[in-house]
This record gives sequence, structure tokens and C-alpha cells, in this order.
Amino acid sequence: MSGATLRVLYVSDSLPFPTDVGGPQRTNLLVRALGRCAAVDALLLVDWPTLAPGVREAVTACFNRIETVTPTPRGQFGPWRAIRPLHPRLVDRLAHNLGSRLVDLSPDPRVVAARHRLEGGRPYDLCVGRYLRPAARAGLTEVGPSILDIDDLETSVYESRLESARGAAERWLLRRHIRALRELLPLLHARFAHLWIAAENDRAAVAAHPSVSVLPNIPFQAHDDPIEPLPPPGPSEAILVVASWHYGPNRRGLDRFLSRVWPRVRSQCPAATLRVVGSRMSETDRARWAAAPGVEVVGRVEDLRDAYAACAFAVAPVYEGGGTKIKVLETLALGRACVVTDHAWRGYEGVLLDREGIMVGRDDEGLASACIELLRDRPLRDRLARRGGELVRARFSWQAICDEVRRAALRTIAGTDER
Repeated sequence: MSGATLRVLYVSDSLPFPTDVGGPQRTNLLVRALGRCAAVDALLLVDWPTLAPGVREAVTACFNRIETVTPTPRGQFGPWRAIRPLHPRLVDRLAHNLGSRLVDLSPDPRVVAARHRLEGGRPYDLCVGRYLRPAARAGLTEVGPSILDIDDLETSVYESRLESARGAAERWLLRRHIRALRELLPLLHARFAHLWIAAENDRAAVAAHPSVSVLPNIPFQAHDDPIEPLPPPGPSEAILVVASWHYGPNRRGLDRFLSRVWPRVRSQCPAATLRVVGSRMSETDRARWAAAPGVEVVGRVEDLRDAYAACAFAVAPVYEGGGTKIKVLETLALGRACVVTDHAWRGYEGVLLDREGIMVGRDDEGLASACIELLRDRPLRDRLARRGGELVRARFSWQAICDEVRRAALRTIAGTDER
């Protein structure tokens, strides 16, 4: 922070640690990039006392000053307040699903008071909100020039969930959320001077806003040095899948892959194995996945490079959720080919072309065929890994993040319009 002259207020419910999850990884990179050009204060909408001491220390070290606050529960607003004492968690969920979505996206007096404490009467040069909901609850656009990091478009998240919804009641609720958000989001986005989106194909959803740019997700790196690719794999028949397994779309995606895709792969390649790596895995999920033939459930590892080094290629069996899938870029940056679903390819179509930088399975049969082909064709997977890695290093770099953050910050402060 030394030598920084700009004062930036960062508001989010996403912390920059721990960095074994996609959301905190993007947060970490954004906060570090902001810290290169400004002194950054943070208003964090988190239950601070419940965080592990090591996490609190690491987060505190990222910022100039911090203020933390737990937002007012949804059931405390409107008529829901009268019945909330009967069953707080249930009433909060009912209020979220059946009440007005505008309440979730309006200033929360408790959060605004915490913001005032942090400001201390001194104006900020720039405000940056990571995700709309915490930014709106803090009344961020009332403070000064502001940038919103959208990352996951709320409508896209609900639309992807609608495709895999189970039951008429869930589909009704999801459609209700989508309708409300389609009306509200353009009005709320318009309050921000600038919007960051994570991928070029999200631009259509914010086309009405005059100032939008792409802040891409990149393979996470805890340092400024480029990621060093691994040597090409040997004659391995191990396929790797890496994810944070507390996240529903990842779990459901692997379940679908194991039930619909993996048996087809094993029928053609009996020696193939699927290694399941990642943190926050429940014992129930571990036991269920380990029961499938040819599946090795590893869980959390100390160094992901070792897991990638031992595999032939990786697969990203994700069918729902928002944002771009960082694990796809991570795989390619580390020198391994990647097989993806149509959904996991979203946001990369213009850079990573099918069968040039990546392999795309457009349905269950196509995903199985892609895995079988790469297991049998070592030169093809080496070529895809090499080309994919080149594209990732050229288009999804740490320096690109720093350049975009600085450029958008300075233009927003100056009041210029960026289309």
C-alpha cells in the first residue's frame, strides 16, 4: 500500500481467503490488483467471529482498514418480522423466495451504519462492489464513483438451475426469481458508473449500460509470477476432476458424469481411472463416488500440481451455475488437456475453440466420446494441452487483470465513458 494516493472502498460478502474456491480466488486477485494502485478499505458483510483465526489474519493483511457486519436477516423486514421468532431460518427462506426481491437489493440500515463508521467522514475516490447484493445493501452508489464486479449474473444462475430443477414448485420459484430480476437488474446496474463482467458473452445481458468491460477469471496464482506448465504426461490412463465439493453444481455434475458418462468410458477403456480431487468433500459423497468402478476418491491435496502431473487430462463435468469455470483455465495453464461440457465452456468459446484448445462434449454421449478419444490418442491430447496453454497464457494473465483494474478505476474516477 505504500505510496498509494487513491482511496478505494471495497464492499463484498466474498473474502480473499481461503483460495481453494473459485469465488475467493477472483476476490483475492481483484483485491491485490486494487492494492497496486490504491489504499483499499473493506466493508465485509460476513459473520467475522465465526471465521478461523488464520483466515481473519490473512484477510486483515489485505486491506488498509476493515469494518465487518452481519446483514439484517431477510425475515426481519416487512410482515415476516412478526413470525420470524417461530422459526428464524425457515422464515428467512420463505421471505427470500416469496417476498419482494427489491428488499434483498436495497440498503440495509445495519450495513449502511457500518459503512459510515468506516468512512469516518472522509470521501473515497472510488467504490468497488463485488456482487450486486452486498453493494446494494451497503448503499454503495450513494458514496461516490462506483464499479460493480458482477461476475455471476444472477439471472444466468437461476436460468441454469431451472434446466435441472426437480419438481413444479422449484421451477415456479426459479421462474419467479428470474422475472423479478429481469425487471430490477437494469435499474440497479444503472446506478453504477462502470460494470465488470467475467466473459464477453455476458455483455448482451448488460447492453443497456454505457460503461462495461471484461474482467476475466484467470487461473489462480498466489504470487505475481506466471504459472509454469508441467511436462507432458506419460502413458497415463487417469482422468482428473478437481472441484470444491461443497458447491451443489459440482456435486450434481459429478453424479451425472458417473451415472451417464463414466460407464460408457469404462466400457471402451477398461483400464481408465477417474481421480476425484478437491476440498470440502462430505463423507457421504466420498463413499458414494468411491463405490463406482474405476473411481479413486483422493479429496484434498497439498499441491494440485502433483495431481495434474499424474493425470492424462482433466474433465469439467459441470452443467449449471453462474460465471466461468476457473478450473478449465487452471488445467490448461498447467499443461493438461481438458474435456468440458457445453456449460463449462461458456465464456471461453471465442478463445478456446473446440478441438483446438479444448474438447467439448455437447451431451452425455459426446462427453464420453471425447474422453475415450483422448485416452486413446496421446498426440491429440498433447497438442490440445500445448495449444490451450498458449491461449490461456496470452489471454488470461495476472498482468491483464492488473491492467484492466487500473484502467477502469482511473476512467471511472475521471468520469469518462467506456463502451
